[in-house]
Amino acid sequence: MQSGQGIVNSLAQREIVDSHLEQTALNPDQRRAVLDAATTTDQFTAWQGVAGAGKTFALNELKKIATASGYSIKGFAPSSMAAKVLSQELDIQAETVARLLVSEPPQEIEPNQIWVVDEAGLLSAKDAIALLERAALEQARLLLVGDTKQLSAVLAGNPFKSLQQAGIKTSYLNCSNRQRAPKLKLAVDLVAEGRIQEGFSRLDENGYIQTVTPESKIEAIAHDYITATPSKRARTLVLAGTNKERLAITQALREHLKAEGSLGTATTITQLQAKDLTSVQMRYTHNFELGDMVMPTRSYKRRGLEKGQLYSVVGKDSDGLTLLASDGKYYQVDTGFDKAVYQHEKIEIAEGDRLRWTKNDRQLGRRNGQEFVVTAIDSNNAQIQYLDSGQTEFINLQQAQHLDYAIVSTTYSSQGKTADRVLIAADHTIGQESFYVAVSRARYDLKLYTEDKDSLLALAQSSRAKENALSVLRQKELAKLHQSKSEKETVANAVIVARSPGAEEREVEALERRISGAEEQFYTESSPLPPYPSIPLPTPSPLPSPSPQRPNAPAPLPKSPSAQEPFTQSPVIKKPVPTSVQPKVAFWTPSNVGEAPERLDSQHLRELVEDSAIHPEIATRNFKSLHQTLDWEHEAWEYLMYSDRLPRTNTGKLSSDFMSKYTHIESGGWWCDAGVNPKSFANLQPGDKPDRKLWGCYKPNNPRQKADKPGKFIKYEHPPKTELSIFLLDVPDDIADRIYEKFGVQPSESDRVSGFWYCVWRHNLPVTITEGAKKAASLLSQGHPAIGLPGIYAGYRSKDEKREKMKARLMDELAVFATPEREITFCFDYETRPETQRNIEIAISRTGRLLEEQGASVSVVTLPGPSKGVDDLIVAQGALAYEKAYSEASTLKAWRDNNNQQRHASPAPPKKLSDFERKQLLLQRFSGQLTQMAFKKAIDALTNRELLYLEQAVKEYFDQQLAQVPIPINREAIESEISQLQPQIDSLWLKHAYQEKAIRTMELFPLHQLSNKYNDALEQQLQTIGTIKELVTHKHQLQLKIQDYETRRENHDSWEKEQQTVEMKTMAQILKSPELQSRLMSIKDEIELKQQQLQARLSISRQPSPQPRRGLRR
Repeated sequence: MQSGQGIVNSLAQREIVDSHLEQTALNPDQRRAVLDAATTTDQFTAWQGVAGAGKTFALNELKKIATASGYSIKGFAPSSMAAKVLSQELDIQAETVARLLVSEPPQEIEPNQIWVVDEAGLLSAKDAIALLERAALEQARLLLVGDTKQLSAVLAGNPFKSLQQAGIKTSYLNCSNRQRAPKLKLAVDLVAEGRIQEGFSRLDENGYIQTVTPESKIEAIAHDYITATPSKRARTLVLAGTNKERLAITQALREHLKAEGSLGTATTITQLQAKDLTSVQMRYTHNFELGDMVMPTRSYKRRGLEKGQLYSVVGKDSDGLTLLASDGKYYQVDTGFDKAVYQHEKIEIAEGDRLRWTKNDRQLGRRNGQEFVVTAIDSNNAQIQYLDSGQTEFINLQQAQHLDYAIVSTTYSSQGKTADRVLIAADHTIGQESFYVAVSRARYDLKLYTEDKDSLLALAQSSRAKENALSVLRQKELAKLHQSKSEKETVANAVIVARSPGAEEREVEALERRISGAEEQFYTESSPLPPYPSIPLPTPSPLPSPSPQRPNAPAPLPKSPSAQEPFTQSPVIKKPVPTSVQPKVAFWTPSNVGEAPERLDSQHLRELVEDSAIHPEIATRNFKSLHQTLDWEHEAWEYLMYSDRLPRTNTGKLSSDFMSKYTHIESGGWWCDAGVNPKSFANLQPGDKPDRKLWGCYKPNNPRQKADKPGKFIKYEHPPKTELSIFLLDVPDDIADRIYEKFGVQPSESDRVSGFWYCVWRHNLPVTITEGAKKAASLLSQGHPAIGLPGIYAGYRSKDEKREKMKARLMDELAVFATPEREITFCFDYETRPETQRNIEIAISRTGRLLEEQGASVSVVTLPGPSKGVDDLIVAQGALAYEKAYSEASTLKAWRDNNNQQRHASPAPPKKLSDFERKQLLLQRFSGQLTQMAFKKAIDALTNRELLYLEQAVKEYFDQQLAQVPIPINREAIESEISQLQPQIDSLWLKHAYQEKAIRTMELFPLHQLSNKYNDALEQQLQTIGTIKELVTHKHQLQLKIQDYETRRENHDSWEKEQQTVEMKTMAQILKSPELQSRLMSIKDEIELKQQQLQARLSISRQPSPQPRRGLRR
């Protein structure tokens, strides 16, 4: 960026620019921004403007000055919709930044170019760097226009903010012109200035914030939307924080629109949604699911794939995928080709629906985010009309489409939009940036729906903007200093060695000066952008920084009479609440993952929440996706490589040989912090928080192979050359409170401030020991205080620092929890390999014995299988399956005795299986087969009896009710009848109102009860009510008929998508092959022949034997 300073000519002389601006209606901020951009000699500049500041209005004036001076302006934006808006408002050519970056640079440089990038705050770090390099290559001026206070990119980095911090010439537009209602404008201006609480209070005082219950929230939004006139609805923007809530509100609105007749003929289509896979993840087949749709981005003749065509994934193995084309052809391909991957599902669209495209299609002229209305549905086609241009076109309903509902937007996608009226569904995902974006969309009216105003205010005051590399560096360095100090404290009852007064403050000040120097060096010595062809990017290397020392805790020193006793404390030793009773209700029921938070990629959130049954709040607090930073250094280097014992060169960088072992970490992955340091518990002052550890684990997306075991991979990386630690994961307050209640303890307020694990230690709560961070998080989600070990043998030490044998002792951090009367339960994986079983037995026995020596009560949970880990068990069989195993936990002695008995016992005779059990075991044998060829080989290997069982199992599977396609109903006729009933009902209610009014009038007269007219009126009103009741009941029955059909159809569709159904269809197809049909026929004929022979033998054996004839005596 610095290389672009002072290297270009100004667009015009200052006097000419001033003269032009005097004739405009620009405000002072807008004039200053145009003047700066027109007279600067810097190649790269920025406009930082609040929402509604009129940045586009000012750009039009800059365009006039530039055009008059012989310059051409091109527009760019992160999204296609933002590019389209920029193109229309400036009347210039505009496209997405992504398209610019993938295009080939021109052979000849076009002179006098100005590139205007709108919504620059949404640029990712990677795209921003590439954009600066491309502008330098083409010698184009670059003007970045955006707002750092609004939302930043979904991908890593906040480059627009970083560039401003680095000194890019920036003009500020702080006056918003969007809000036309004075009270609303005042509140939004306060929010824009960062005075969130004042702005929030103004919004609340003026009735813009409405409190609702969780159950009524969606209906309240739908009611306020639907009661508006159609023209007012068209000028209304509805916002939701997550896609899940967006769809819920959308469905509620559509139901109301159907009821009033605004939505007409409906049909069901296949919707395609992009699957969140990185380019690295697309190389590995385990990231694909059967049913996924793959679209090559260019043609591949060798593979037989055509650009833009959709192929369904019908099989996979470790080497490649089996794809099915629309013409029925199968393709066996590897994954090494450029492609997009989609998931598909069925959605309903109707005449009158407002939809939007979710993918650019230059051939058809469609833009991602472009909105349109369905004007007609006829057979297999639908006519649509675009809202921006009014043009119409037809779409094929038989083809899968890249579209979605547009009546509700997410807050993120609303950035850049404006509406007269805005309805906002506020939830836990809101932050300072999204709150500002949401409330600043409205011109005249705003309504914000929340379940708790206080919680909403707290969220709105909390920034969720991505930190840049320097702020992360500052926080990490300070954390390392604090950690280095805290690790020198003893475990319990140790003497605190006092430091000299002011020493720590001086050290922090020195550190601040060092980091400030690092910041200056970072920006002044970074490689300047090349004026011509871009230079190759350097190999990332971790920042050389001192690592915290982690000495073993010294033994307690003898107390001196003159020594001042430090403040120490011990846990409360008491008999805990019995935990052997199996609960009947799960502590928490896992559900589908919601919107991914800022710190976690969606695929990582799914892995944690859906695949490991971890509560979303626990996942968000403890796990983080690591990415490339703005300076091209991957975050994983900083998290892992902090030890001062790592091999380094004279310059302080890691040696190349060592770095080559860890290049795989740059493919991305997630990191989990180990949490608090329990060795600091004993010396905490009341209300203090325990020290935190730098240590943790990293799960790379692309793991490395074990050097000694080819084909085996190292799933988790820990900081090398450091002492292993235990995982004490952070627990949200609401979950912690439920755990305290479960075990019958009431920690004091100061105890709660010191954190969940301090309360567990202090109040002697039961703990569970498991292996790994994910399993610990899954158990915590079910209300079990779980400690995660980095390995099964990590609970004790049997060798010293010199790797020489010593008497076994508990690992220091785990020893903190080894207190008398504490219940400690082991929960390791279910294993079937004898060698692994033996290792687990040794690890539990040794660690358990050491815990019992300290007075703890040790037990062991035996998982039932076949799921391996406890998180797998909870996902497969539910939380109560683990609670059952936990309630049946054996004491350590009983568990060891049982293992010894089983080892020396003779094998039991095989169990005689029932037909049902035999079929189930047979089907399990096929579970996990990936290709049709694999199924075919497995079926061919079956015995004759097994083949018959398989045929019967497949037949029974497709005979079940779910497999039957629901009988279609005449939905159009039913809906027509419903629509005819509604006017009759409305008319009768109007008649009822007139009758009620007449009756009330008659009741004003004395002795009205004796009047025949009054009694006739009552009789007529009762008849009206009876008729209304009959019509409403009939309408309800018709609606139930549609609903019942939809439910049966949805259940059938879900059944169709199930993995087992896909496998069963594959087996059914293979069983229909002539070869297998002939074999089955022969088997059945043979069985029938044997049965006939058996029947014949039985009939013969039943015939009476002939009696001997009696002779006559003579």
